[in-house]
Amino acid sequence: RSKKGKKMTAHKWAEVIHAFAEGYTIQKLEVLCCDRSVQHWEDIEVPMFIETEQYRIKPYNELWEEDNE
Repeated sequence: RSKKGKKMTAHKWAEVIHAFAEGYTIQKLEVLCCDRSVQHWEDIEVPMFIETEQYRIKPYNELWEEDNE
């Protein structure tokens, strides 16, 4: 609890931040500014973990596919 007695909540990206610290590849959802239906996940070397952006841990199947290309 904080000094004022309020319960602290985890950061929105706490799980992804922890995975990044452990060495997992993090991806950010890239969205075309003029057409939000055009989007894709892109590997990101240094994520900023901005509240309004979308991040994820790179799925295992995508890691496996890259290693076998």
